Amino acid sequence: METFSSLAGRQDSRFVDMPESYLLRLRPYLQPGEVIEASVRSWGLTHFEGSNINVRGSSRGRQYGHAWLVISNMRLLMVSKGFMSFEVRTFQFRQLSSIEIQEGVMDDVLILSGIGVKERWVFRRKIRDLTKALSIVIQNRITHATDHPVASSETDPLKALKLRLAKGEINEEEFESLKRLLQA
Repeated sequence: METFSSLAGRQDSRFVDMPESYLLRLRPYLQPGEVIEASVRSWGLTHFEGSNINVRGSSRGRQYGHAWLVISNMRLLMVSKGFMSFEVRTFQFRQLSSIEIQEGVMDDVLILSGIGVKERWVFRRKIRDLTKALSIVIQNRITHATDHPVASSETDPLKALKLRLAKGEINEEEFESLKRLLQA
């Protein structure tokens, strides 16, 4: 099977090249040293759990507009832009437990599951090879993340807390609160 990068070069660019306007709006959400490795445009998506469904332009957990599944060197990002909304949800690979593909006649469905996550993404059948390669990359990242837990958490809780802040798992306010608890 071909690699994700070799397939991406052969696909219709409107499905793999995120528009510059999206990239500019996404930049503030990226962490220092984070690099976007791949992006694929979805035909539609549905949030089942672990997401904010009260976004303008969404209805009962369905986000309308141009949705992108983005893989970075650190995490998975889900970017959706509606008529009057721009939503970015991020998931650490260790937060995910499985990825499943359901092949259909017209569309393929990619289902991501994990801790507080249940996402259903629909992709055009014409990019099926790319969707399959993408799912393999994500599954490998999930497996690698669960095989290599954070070693510093057992030796130094403050280092583990700083790492969680750097990875975006907690915000600055949560960091300071937890740090005070550790120092008490």
